[in-house]
Order: sequence, then C-alpha cells, then structure tokens
Amino acid sequence: MEKLENSVWMFGKPEPENGCELIKNCECCLSQILFLEDGICIVMNPCFEGGETYTKGRYRLNGTELSIETANWTLLKKTIWDPSIDPSADPIIDIKKRSVDRKSTYYGLMDCNENQILMDIRDSNSSTGIKQVFPTASQFFQLLKREGVWDLLMINAERSAQEK
Repeated sequence: MEKLENSVWMFGKPEPENGCELIKNCECCLSQILFLEDGICIVMNPCFEGGETYTKGRYRLNGTELSIETANWTLLKKTIWDPSIDPSADPIIDIKKRSVDRKSTYYGLMDCNENQILMDIRDSNSSTGIKQVFPTASQFFQLLKREGVWDLLMINAERSAQEK
C-alpha cells in the first residue's frame, strides 16, 4: 500500500494508449498535490489567470479510497518580470488570497504497470495521479517557503491548533 505522507503527485488526463501515464504536452492540464502529514495537502494548479494557485486541503486515505476536500479560498501567485524592460531586475512575486468554492474529489488507489496511481472514482477520464520522483516533497516544501506561500497557507497554524 502506497503511503501518501510527504509525497508529491502529478495529476492530469491519462494517455489514451497507456492509462498509467499522463498526457504531458499540455502544462496547463497538469496539477500537483503535496501530501503532508496530519491529513493536510496542498493543491497547485499552474495556469490560472496568468499565475498559479495554491489551495490547502484535507485528505483521508481509507484503504484504497482517497478523499480530498479543499478550502474555500486559494492563493493566486503571479510572477511579474519583463526582461525586455530590465533584464537584471529580480522578478516580483505577487500573492493574493481569493475566495473559491470548496471542492471534494474522490480517488481510488490502484496498481498500474508496477506503479500505483490515483484515479478519479467518478470519472476515470477526468484526472489520474502519478507519484513524482522530482520534485521531492522536501523540494516542493522549500519552494513554497521561499516564495512565501507556505506561511500564507497557514499550515503551521493549523497543525498547532490540532495539537491542542
């Protein structure tokens, strides 16, 4: 049985000929989920209104069934940089909190060509997840901290509240 804690999974549409692989020629069709301990996850979508979104969620793995419920807000991160104006300038990272609808998604954990995948239970053509070797959970975590996303998602605050 695959453990989800401290892992990064890439989600997207499955290849028609090989459902164990994702269609990779469409960057905006892929998303990533970082599964942390304590049932917390972070969903990252790379293409939304000229930026990328980070949404905190809660997950529960019960045997081979995974449920994810996201928060009713997301962070929209845009990187502003125009090398034609000043190629030596550092990019500006702009992060805004936005209200969104809560979303519940249900996946089945299954074997596929010696690997395990997560397949959307309600629509197998919708979204499939494959565990990533790169970036590692630690690298993903460091990126979120470096760009200021981690603190804005209030992961540490939620963990502290759970311990009380």
